[in-house]
Amino acid sequence: MKNNEAAQEGQHEAQHEARQEVRQEVRQGVRQGVRPVEDNRVEITIPRGDKRDDPNLFVSINGVNYLLPRGKTSLVPPEVAQEVRRSWEAERLMDEHAQELMDRGRQPVNQ
Repeated sequence: MKNNEAAQEGQHEAQHEARQEVRQEVRQGVRQGVRPVEDNRVEITIPRGDKRDDPNLFVSINGVNYLLPRGKTSLVPPEVAQEVRRSWEAERLMDEHAQELMDRGRQPVNQ
């Protein structure tokens, strides 16, 4: 029983040391896949939504995911800001088109 406990303790220590090494590598920026922050990021503010809405806006571009908090300003790559704005414009156009269709539906049919 004591051998088993000693082995588990050794495993925990090894895991702790491995986590510490990873943290150190990440701090130094040498971990594979870590990219430096781009200087060309732009600010974008996502308006607050309804109380029932998700508190964050999810954006995914080329497999890279972003979670932008609503009601706050975020620094994002230009393509993320462009996609958010494109989405807002598409939503606005859809709302206009839906309103046009509803207005046409209220008009009497000429026979």
